[in-house]
Amino acid sequence: MLDKTLGRNLWNGRYFFGGFVGLNIVLSYMFERRMVREEIFGLDGNGGDMLKIITDLTDEEMARLKFVRRTTWHWKGLHRGD
Repeated sequence: MLDKTLGRNLWNGRYFFGGFVGLNIVLSYMFERRMVREEIFGLDGNGGDMLKIITDLTDEEMARLKFVRRTTWHWKGLHRGD
């Protein structure tokens, strides 16, 4: 009896719940995406508030670091707790 009542109430409130979810999606898309974009790229596209890392490494050194990071991430060697 309780299952039927709960199901009927959910079905009758489908537009309310759907509207709530839809409004959440629209508002988060409008505001949060804009804030994240401005934080990374800035208002004019020349840099936002995020820290820019400036190094004097060559392209080969950066490629070697990225390769080591990728291989250690995918390596199946000494993982504990399997």
